[in-house]
Amino acid sequence: MGMLTSLVCNGVFEKFPSLKFAILESGFSWLPHLLWRFDQNYRSLHQEIPWVKRLPSEYIRERVKFSTQPTEDFSAANWLRLIDMLETDRLFVFATDYPHWDFDSPDESIPRELPADLKQRIFYENARELYALE
Repeated sequence: MGMLTSLVCNGVFEKFPSLKFAILESGFSWLPHLLWRFDQNYRSLHQEIPWVKRLPSEYIRERVKFSTQPTEDFSAANWLRLIDMLETDRLFVFATDYPHWDFDSPDESIPRELPADLKQRIFYENARELYALE
């Protein structure tokens, strides 16, 4: 959370408009709260960081991806709630942490009950966008 806050508040995304980040092995259940709180504080304190031109959540949603490893033990319903709170399905990229003994298998890390298009987005599309692959 600290690194992400620092990237936004120090104007990294303004200074480097094509730069993207992947944040690995940090979990992600904390993200809805951070985005909400970050935007609330920015609205009242934006004069402290005038080089940040947009809401912090906008930079994060457009330029940052989060690995699914370690995956919180979420049901399919909770995954869908999380995506609803984040207002996007484009933040997550699949990661296994292989070859460590506690790696996440693709069959077990994301609930099988998730819609096929969402699984395709997490397993492939979001990484393709992050790395600008055709």
